[in-house]
Amino acid sequence: MQKVVQGWKRAASHTACTHSFAARQWSSGMDDSAVLAPCASRKFIQPAPIATAVALPKAAQAAVETAWTKVVASLPACRRASELYGGRGFGLAREAASRASAELYVISAGLGLVHSERAIPSYGVTVSDRGDQAIARRVVGRFDPASWWAAVSRGAHSESLASVAHRHRGLLLMALTTPYAAMIGSELAALPAEAQSRMRLFGHGLAAVLPEPLAGSVMPYDARLDAAVPGTRTDFAQRALRHFCQHVPLDGSLDAEGSAQEVGKLLASYQAPTAPVRPRRSDEEMVSLIAGHLHHTTGIGRILRLVRDSDGLACEQARFSRLYGLAAAQRTQA
Repeated sequence: MQKVVQGWKRAASHTACTHSFAARQWSSGMDDSAVLAPCASRKFIQPAPIATAVALPKAAQAAVETAWTKVVASLPACRRASELYGGRGFGLAREAASRASAELYVISAGLGLVHSERAIPSYGVTVSDRGDQAIARRVVGRFDPASWWAAVSRGAHSESLASVAHRHRGLLLMALTTPYAAMIGSELAALPAEAQSRMRLFGHGLAAVLPEPLAGSVMPYDARLDAAVPGTRTDFAQRALRHFCQHVPLDGSLDAEGSAQEVGKLLASYQAPTAPVRPRRSDEEMVSLIAGHLHHTTGIGRILRLVRDSDGLACEQARFSRLYGLAAAQRTQA
């Protein structure tokens, strides 16, 4: 805990001057595009235990929201958002923003909508319903993701979607998973029609969770993307976003329907790969298998690929990350 706090202080000192410059940059007003993408569970500075979902009380959602708001207010900033998050998905979002010459914003389940150049604290919260960091597991009764988003959006690190849409007059390019779409969908639907016309939304299964008026903004990426840009379901939205930024005009010459037609043309030459049928193993069996691979190599992504391709086994990425941590801890204790 002491090392974590010391790391925060050093990083906060390092980012103080850059944050001041970045604040002037993103508040200046520009006729450019914006890329919005979900945060990542992988962070280069691990959060202190108090800054995670498991430290919150199990209570009605309003009480959990209040408790989390107080926690966030007490946390020191440690790094710029662009330097805090890891993982392939977030890397793809950064690449997409670079290709589009766009500013990057992070849709954070813990902090709200955060500019990538803002210095923020490390934390462990997600609106996904899986894993220890799932905020829904702390809520007694039904979890309302839109209410949670409204609560975290009032924090000091966040700005509103409306302000971002007003500042950036180009395209609003958003990679979304279904939990994050459910979280911010109502606020997106409340934006002016002019802003909605500039939205291009990317993700799998978004139509099931987004308000109906936003359906025309969803770009028609499907399983054929896996042939064009291989990856996992976890990074589908970010792969689609980067593919779009690389191949579709971003100068405003196409409306949403025209952009969707371009995507259709780009995917027409691809065929969706046949998904392999892989057997599953118990947690104990998987931990033992991972431990065996750790004798020869390390890295979650590398060993997951070995498990899937060489061992021919199925394991969802979030589950694998948890089991990898158990195997690594056992190896350290041995």
